[in-house]
Amino acid sequence: MHLNFSKMNTFTTSAIFLLCVGSIHAMSGDATYYDLGMTACGQVYSDNDLVAAIGKNYWTTGNPNNDPVCQKRARVTDPQIGKSVTVQIKDKCMGCKSGDIDLSRAAFKQLRDLSVGRFKVNWNFV
Repeated sequence: MHLNFSKMNTFTTSAIFLLCVGSIHAMSGDATYYDLGMTACGQVYSDNDLVAAIGKNYWTTGNPNNDPVCQKRARVTDPQIGKSVTVQIKDKCMGCKSGDIDLSRAAFKQLRDLSVGRFKVNWNFV
């Protein structure tokens, strides 16, 4: 099947990109952690919840509360030690580059000690 992306709107091409990337390829980038509260998906979470924020390039709608990414989960793996954690994607990380993921404290601690602050991970939508 050939897709003519030049005739599709931004939402459609973003949604196709998200579906393809989410089901086929792992992303690579830096994992960091942040303090939770009200998220872009319109819900409140605590530092003890297994949630994460990803870069704005993964979001496809103007209203993040209704974005399909709010229904996604991601498996984040530390390639150095082979540990992984599954998180709910519930927030937008404005400072993240494509491939980076900002984890809740609880999710980060399942992979590394908080004192590390930042390390390389692979992750994909599940």
